[in-house]
Amino acid sequence: MISLNYKFIRLILALIGLVIAIIGWYFDRALAFPSLLKLIAPDYISVKQAFDILDSGEKAIIPINHPGSRILMNWWKPKPKEQDIAKISGIGRSTGIFNIITGKHRYELRLLTQENKTMPAGYIWNDVEAKKLMQDILDKSVLKWSGWMFWGGLMLSAILIIWEYKTKSI
Repeated sequence: MISLNYKFIRLILALIGLVIAIIGWYFDRALAFPSLLKLIAPDYISVKQAFDILDSGEKAIIPINHPGSRILMNWWKPKPKEQDIAKISGIGRSTGIFNIITGKHRYELRLLTQENKTMPAGYIWNDVEAKKLMQDILDKSVLKWSGWMFWGGLMLSAILIIWEYKTKSI
């Protein structure tokens, strides 16, 4: 009776391992599942929302208290000077340029003062760089989560199946 219980537990654990591997596969396709994306890459969601605001038009402004603007400020190149940080009220953008060859819309990110005036030219940042950095962060997060879950689930199942096989042969 006791050995039957152990066999049942090992079988259930092996199945759980396979389920974890399948969930890891879904994590690899997180962009198709917004609620899953919120779990594994919340910074990506915040910055994506900020870019959606900026993409709505030239006059669009991301307030400084928006989670996406705080993340963009951490990434900003070059970093704003300490005395200038207090003056920042939000992030705006320049007039966009449409590249016919790539089919992409480009603009510059600009730090804005309380009067919604552009801060000095040294604080202008390329949106393409920012979007690439955002994508890199998403890729790292998805790779980490999906890889660990997929391979961890397969390893758990394999170890339990081998264990079950070894106990039968004894």
